Amino acid sequence: MTPRSRYIPELIYALAFSSISVHLLWQRRAAATDRRHYSARISILGELEARLRAGEVVSDSEVARLRRLAETVGEDTHSGESIGWREVVFGRKESGMEREGKEELEHRELERVRNELLRADNNTQKS
Repeated sequence: MTPRSRYIPELIYALAFSSISVHLLWQRRAAATDRRHYSARISILGELEARLRAGEVVSDSEVARLRRLAETVGEDTHSGESIGWREVVFGRKESGMEREGKEELEHRELERVRNELLRADNNTQKS
């Protein structure tokens, strides 16, 4: 066995373990997203239930609107799509909307941190 080929199995194992761990991380995040969507649905329908039990008059159009809202929460996410090995190894391509959404979240987080640092700096200067 040559010195180069001696490390090939370890390289393959490392690649397999890292790709599986990334895949499991993605699955964990998808499950957390699903839980948030289901809790949002429960919240919307729970509010409607509380209003109806309290005897509040809710129009049919309002009930229909809330039901549509509850049904459409989280629809644009992964819809039980299957994940192939190619995506596991090389990753999933982001759509333009996903990329823009992530950039917007990163921008908001950066602004929040910047504002906190400015506030902390102002507080230390006042002291």
